[in-house]
Amino acid sequence: MSTIKAVIHDTATTASVHDVPKPTPGPSELLVKVSHVGLNPVDAKLGQPGSRVGFDFVGEVVALGADAPSDKFKPGDRVSGIVHGSALPNQGTAAEYTAVEAAFAFHIPQSVADADAVTYDTSALTPAIALYDKLGLPLPPATVPGSPWFLVSGGATTVGLFAIQYAKRAGLRVIATASKRSEALVRSFGADVVVDYHDPQAAIAQVKNATAGGEVAYAFEAAGTWDIILGSIKPGAKVSTVTGPPTTPPAGVDIAPVWLLTAFKTAPAIFPYNGRDAAALAAAVAQLPAFIDAGLKPIPVDLRSGLERIPEGLDELRAGKVSGKKLVYKI
Repeated sequence: MSTIKAVIHDTATTASVHDVPKPTPGPSELLVKVSHVGLNPVDAKLGQPGSRVGFDFVGEVVALGADAPSDKFKPGDRVSGIVHGSALPNQGTAAEYTAVEAAFAFHIPQSVADADAVTYDTSALTPAIALYDKLGLPLPPATVPGSPWFLVSGGATTVGLFAIQYAKRAGLRVIATASKRSEALVRSFGADVVVDYHDPQAAIAQVKNATAGGEVAYAFEAAGTWDIILGSIKPGAKVSTVTGPPTTPPAGVDIAPVWLLTAFKTAPAIFPYNGRDAAALAAAVAQLPAFIDAGLKPIPVDLRSGLERIPEGLDELRAGKVSGKKLVYKI
């Protein structure tokens, strides 16, 4: 098979299925026959024309690059992982086959279904790096003394649901922002307190009441609600952000962005390669199977079928119609 089917961004806001060359694994890569693809908001936001859609995948290893670790992977292995999608013409997981850096792939525990496994990629890896690398929280089973409060802005987002779980494993008490509609879901993933982000001042008051004065020591931002974060954290708090720091960062607050794209050497100029970020991503990938075995829950899935339906999912993400679940496609 010299060509395969793949979903390509035709423009910044449209995509369709094309015939493209079948990828060949680079020296340190695995070639994977894809069974499931997961979409992320970044697929809809980045969308470079001519690029291949998709960061997340589950599939079967069919070949190894010359320098890929044959003591760790072999043909036939069921794996999941992350690829730099939606920015380059030859990289993306919304395809019949994809190539992935071996360091960014992991074996899926037997107890986990393929559709659930794909939720552990970008959605779980982003907050893992945010909490363990950027915020310096201890890896389990260690916990933070005193059980300080942790605020998750965007508790019902895919990354927010995993951030809640990581924070609880670190012994933190968790407050999450979410809509009333998503409150039950967010609590089911471990949030101790849920505040409605639609009224920022009321949300801040609820946080201060819950914490007896607003002693929020850590925060994870995934939804842009900086007014609630800045009105709730204590001086000296540590914050990690997915969407970027506020326009005027406050003095005395440590704000650390987490960008997965800087972990890839092939990233375009807007996301220059950062070796430290690559090491943090590789470490997070390596830790995932143990986290899953220890009870890290997959997030809700909206399972669909066919590459041809992926453009519809991208439209839903752009329109803000996806919350509290991950769009997953069986190929």
